[in-house]
Amino acid sequence: MKRYKNFLNEVSTAVEPDQAEKFHDLPAKDWGENSSAFSNPRVRAQVNTEILQYMKFGFRVPEEGISMINKALQRHGSMLPSTYRPAQEGEELGIDLMQFGQDSGYKIYIIFDLAHESGRFEFYAEVGDEKRIAELLLDEGKRV
Repeated sequence: MKRYKNFLNEVSTAVEPDQAEKFHDLPAKDWGENSSAFSNPRVRAQVNTEILQYMKFGFRVPEEGISMINKALQRHGSMLPSTYRPAQEGEELGIDLMQFGQDSGYKIYIIFDLAHESGRFEFYAEVGDEKRIAELLLDEGKRV
């Protein structure tokens, strides 16, 4: 019983009063290496990997692909604007992303088109900074 009381004393003195409030008053992009914001390269890599996994097999309609992109984004506190509706013939675009209710400073690049061999829509999507999205948009849609 004595060890348990020592443990409780150690734990209670290790946490400073209002420590969590001070930390979370910072904008998400300033949380550093432990951040779950898109500014953390590990988080971007993780969300992009999840998106790639979801995009493997193609989709019958564009809305299915957009739904899967949203699924990956929602796991990281973001989503596509609710007003976005995909074109039925395919498109290429970059969309600003909000994360945790704040402007994240990052965008998502989305390109999709109908693959004539399979009759399914093939997607590619990637979360990146302004520079990366501009590179992808200049790539003239050669990713799909």
